[in-house]
Amino acid sequence: MAQTREDLQRRFPANRQKRVMNRSRILRSALDGSLSLLRWVEPLVRGNPPRAAEQLARARCVLFLQYEAALGSNVHATPVYEAFKIAVPDSTIIVACGTRGFEVLKHNPFVDRLVQTPDPCKQLFSAIRFLRRYLHGNQLVPEAIVTNLGNVRRSEALLALAACRAIRAGYTLAPGLYHFTLQRDRSLSLIANNLRLIGMMGHTYSQVEPRVAFSETDLLKAEQWFRQIETGPDAPRAVYITQTSPTQRKSWPADRFVAVADYAAAKHGAIAVFIGASQEAAAIESIRGRIRGETVSLAGQTTIAELAALLASSDLAISLDTGNMHIARSMNLPTIVLAPAWDPGVEWLPWGRDQFRIFKGEDIPFAPEDYQILEVQAAEVMAAMDDLLARYPPSAAARRLRVERGLSSVRMQTRRPTGSLTA
Repeated sequence: MAQTREDLQRRFPANRQKRVMNRSRILRSALDGSLSLLRWVEPLVRGNPPRAAEQLARARCVLFLQYEAALGSNVHATPVYEAFKIAVPDSTIIVACGTRGFEVLKHNPFVDRLVQTPDPCKQLFSAIRFLRRYLHGNQLVPEAIVTNLGNVRRSEALLALAACRAIRAGYTLAPGLYHFTLQRDRSLSLIANNLRLIGMMGHTYSQVEPRVAFSETDLLKAEQWFRQIETGPDAPRAVYITQTSPTQRKSWPADRFVAVADYAAAKHGAIAVFIGASQEAAAIESIRGRIRGETVSLAGQTTIAELAALLASSDLAISLDTGNMHIARSMNLPTIVLAPAWDPGVEWLPWGRDQFRIFKGEDIPFAPEDYQILEVQAAEVMAAMDDLLARYPPSAAARRLRVERGLSSVRMQTRRPTGSLTA
């Protein structure tokens, strides 16, 4: 585990910190040197792969690695595949991923081949064997292997090295193993940084929004949920995302969520649908129990694809800055975002998009232990709700447009490889 300066200050007296930091630098240098040596040995085993920029631009079969654990990171990786397919329509896009990546991408129409492997950070050699067998068994010969900003770890660089003879490009902590590298631009969002990969590969691109696709089966399940709870065909469907990881310090007071939900029901006749993970169900119930209008909780009952279908079929979301908010964004759903003041916001938030209203206090340098988003008042959120519902009136037609964006004919069964993931 990486040690931060703050960790060291807590664990070691001042006279030991310098020695620990020096040892850490020496170990990193030794590791980087070993990885660079692998790069020099590679031509002796495989021969030299093409390394010119024009050869990277000619690559048509490209393997992307996507092993992020966070839902938001996986969602924010999706624009690259759409942008690359637009730039190179005759390309074959292969994505090797982990469990979360597979769930996000399993219906993605811009990914031609999707393979879930063991996690290279935990089972590097198993991941290498599995991916090599998959590529060989399907007669796939990637000309380039690309890693985005969420896949910079040395284990992913080693997977890229061992997978096949190809140009390696992208963001990485092991630049000695790559032929082309990028450095993160901290003035840009995660999506914008990831899209820079397309330019590095020699193609023009424009801004592309995230897209989480779902199947007809997922859509039917979402419609079934709404049929069970709806009070009328014109009742606005408001989705509430009230929970996030306790370690993130991004919460908003429960009484303010209650006030907003009561207001939405009284003024707009909106039904309140709560979503979240199964471990968040109790906290959600503590909020639901105080709301006077029609409510339902689907915490722990949805897959990622079903959640995307549910959000596409809704009219509005009120959300903390957390993973499920990014799925709402991918559906173009009008959303009120409650963001913490300690997070600069440039990396994750959908600034500049009319269907989003982002509430964030003035920047503070760090998150106090007892931090809540107290600087955002319920009245502000109510006013934003009125504005969004006026600009984007709830209607079957508006829902249909969002559904058309997310609905895909790609079936999961065509994506998951056969065989054990620990092979």
